[in-house]
Parts: sequence; structure tokens; C-alpha cells
Amino acid sequence: MSGTQRKFLDSSLGFAAGVMLAASYWSLLAPAIEMAESSGMYGESGEYAFAPVAPGFFLGALFVYAADQLMHYFKIGSTELMIDMNVECNLSPETKQKGIVGCRYDGS
Repeated sequence: MSGTQRKFLDSSLGFAAGVMLAASYWSLLAPAIEMAESSGMYGESGEYAFAPVAPGFFLGALFVYAADQLMHYFKIGSTELMIDMNVECNLSPETKQKGIVGCRYDGS
């Protein structure tokens, strides 16, 4: 991947991450904080309304990080997996006439 393509990809991923953070705040976190403020359980004026919301947000971030690490560890979705699974299929006309269609795993 060339340097320009990589910069564009990084910029696009950064923008998408920002959009998703904004969406999670405005759709999930802000209403949850407002509900906690109005409940009266988190301070007289709701000064600790972030308390029930923050752990959930950080646990979600931890889950995404752990999933990313596991996917990298197991090579899920990487080009290395595709290269490791070097499979060749014999689809020549001669084998088709004989009814033999087979694939073999190279293993290299």
C-alpha cells in the first residue's frame, strides 16, 4: 500500500471513529446522564450522574480493544490468513470430464 493510500485510509478511519464517538454520545451517553440526573440518586443536583454511565462506556471500549487484539492474534481478516490458506483447486477440463474436482491445501 503506497504512502498516499495509507494516509487516506488512516484519515478515513479517524473520521469514522469520530463520527461513531459523536453518535454514541448524543444517542446513548447524554440521555443516560440526563436520566441519572433526574433520578436524584447521584447527588442533590446530579453532580455524580456520570457514575453509572462511565463504567459502561469504558467496558465497551475495553471490549473493542480486546476483540481487536484477539482478531490480530488469530489473524482473522488479515492478508496473512489468506496467504497461509494457499489452496489450489484442480478445475482442468480433463478432471471435469472424469468427474474429479479436488482442492488441496498447500500448507506453506
